[in-house]
Amino acid sequence: MYACKATWALKDALYFFRLDIFPPDYGLVDVHKIHLNSLSSFWGELQNKEKLKQAESDLDKYIGKSEIMGKTMLDIGCGSGIHAISAIRLGAKEVVGIDLSASSIETSRKNAELFGIDNIRFELGSILKPDSLNLNRKFDIVYSWGVLHHTGNMKMAIHNATQFVAQEGVLAIAIYARHWSSPIWKIIKILYNKTPEFLQRLWIYFFCVVIYLAKFAVTGRNPLNKRRGMSFYYDVIDWVGGYPYEYASRNEMKFLLNNYGFELIKFRAADVPTGCHEYLFSRQKKR
Repeated sequence: MYACKATWALKDALYFFRLDIFPPDYGLVDVHKIHLNSLSSFWGELQNKEKLKQAESDLDKYIGKSEIMGKTMLDIGCGSGIHAISAIRLGAKEVVGIDLSASSIETSRKNAELFGIDNIRFELGSILKPDSLNLNRKFDIVYSWGVLHHTGNMKMAIHNATQFVAQEGVLAIAIYARHWSSPIWKIIKILYNKTPEFLQRLWIYFFCVVIYLAKFAVTGRNPLNKRRGMSFYYDVIDWVGGYPYEYASRNEMKFLLNNYGFELIKFRAADVPTGCHEYLFSRQKKR
């Protein structure tokens, strides 16, 4: 059975050599452009009820529906708004999403309108500049999945995110895991971003196959059947060219957040060694 799975995995991976599956805007040089170009696929994804149900299920498993109901949430790097909307559908009282991308904010607002949700708002802004955000308040839940390690100053971004967590609130973040290959990947990302656009496509051809087979070997699952986030294609571009890029081990994250008065209450290791670890921290009571 496993040999059969491997055969199909290889066939699927080779499929990526078909020129017609690559969008014409493949020449991406930073995570903000990747994010912008992925919005159209997110828009279609959000109208797919199965994807929305999956996002709701992910939040339920990650934070817990009972912990979301009646609570306020800040979504940092809201993207298409799919998880902000999912939180409302799980019973959140109010959700605010922020993102650097104006197109992202526009898409998120359209998606909220599509689902008839009015107790949600989306604002343009950076977590690295909290004073510029229209957020003179704290939230029961601060959520940021796979965003803070791309800001260029991950520690400052994490610190700023903690400032919006209410007393006894939670911080739910996903951060790239530290691995022996992490510095190598950082060099690859820098080189990719310095490569002429016409050569970047060759990088993506190569790494689509490499990453597909590596993920299949580690997880035994078809990487095209994704649990969350962008399509596999944009994930590969994000992974190969997504820069700035930072990472941390579980112990480093625990130490950092403990210094800010947070306790790790739930942890989910990345599916692959250099993927995102999921953390759920709770702000400790002041004594």
